[in-house]
Amino acid sequence: MFIIAQRYGGIVMTHGIIKGKQYQKYWFKLIMTDQKLICSIFPKYKNFQKFSSDEVDTISSKFSGKHAVMFYKVIDTNGENHHIVIKHKNSLVVPFGATLLSPSFDIFLKIIMRHRIFGFNSGRKREKLFYEKVDGSLSGALPQFLGACESFNGQRVSLAMVEFSRGREVIFGDLYKIIDLITDFHAKYYNNRRIIREMRLNYYTPNDYRSSRGALRALFNYYYDENVKLYGKELVEVINGFIEHIDEEYAKVMDCQTLTHNDLTPRNISIDERIIIYDWELACFQNPEHDLVELLFTTADDNCTFEQIRKVIGYYRKQLVNKTKKGISDEEFTRRMRFNALEYVVNRLAIFRSYSKKNHNKLASGCEKNVRKVLRACL
Repeated sequence: MFIIAQRYGGIVMTHGIIKGKQYQKYWFKLIMTDQKLICSIFPKYKNFQKFSSDEVDTISSKFSGKHAVMFYKVIDTNGENHHIVIKHKNSLVVPFGATLLSPSFDIFLKIIMRHRIFGFNSGRKREKLFYEKVDGSLSGALPQFLGACESFNGQRVSLAMVEFSRGREVIFGDLYKIIDLITDFHAKYYNNRRIIREMRLNYYTPNDYRSSRGALRALFNYYYDENVKLYGKELVEVINGFIEHIDEEYAKVMDCQTLTHNDLTPRNISIDERIIIYDWELACFQNPEHDLVELLFTTADDNCTFEQIRKVIGYYRKQLVNKTKKGISDEEFTRRMRFNALEYVVNRLAIFRSYSKKNHNKLASGCEKNVRKVLRACL
């Protein structure tokens, strides 16, 4: 939903054309936060009153769930233009997201109370810490981070970065170049558990998976008849068997973990003059193969064959081995690919499918078309 913005008395005032007066106050708070952050980035400006209507211009604003993304053009005293984007993240994303995706109140309660691997908790602070702590040698694949600030109660975090092009559509043929980049992150933090605390990464234990079984089972099987059509009855039985023993399966693959994006899909990748990977709010310490699995499920199209998918998987394994200097046995790699593919199906993909059906959008449509082919290639 796009919002009309206009300047009023030297202050950028945003009017929620649908939500009404209550959101005027909400947007005003966001603008004042932006003012504080912009002043910290461009210290020549000491207070907001120095921004005239010609010096700060809201290019566009959009409202998505409980997030706001604001784009600004800042002109400094030398006349140089700076195009920046400020993302606002707040603590309401978990309950709000659970409400949007839950097909029933019973499943909503299971997700809120028992789903330990949901991944969105503390995302507002995680992304800030990620950009502040990530090794500088990896910055070439990231947006140019300018700074961040938190609200006084810590419930909202604002992140500022140089605006970048969303680029062209990501296709299956791009995976080799994306793998070259993401394996740099995987190799850099391979089995480095220290970053879990430093970046507040998502991290799960077998007990987390055990506690989540009820929510996973309910969410996946809510669309049982459609699952049979999508996966086939044989695979549905395999998937349900996996859910019942997901904690035991996870315990078998915990020996190799690293920093992962944990939402590595085309909507978080920009391909233009260079490849940029952004939106690291779900970053997790887990098997590196998880990022590969997400890429495969969300980019495989009708034209790619089983053999092509297997070739990409082989290329990823070769890159990971070369960069980490650690060998991976066939059994170990197969076990990790199997776990992460099935976990993606019963967790993230089930969430996307439920959200798409409840809200009548196409978030999961790309994954659903070729899910059986990709799943069999990963198993």
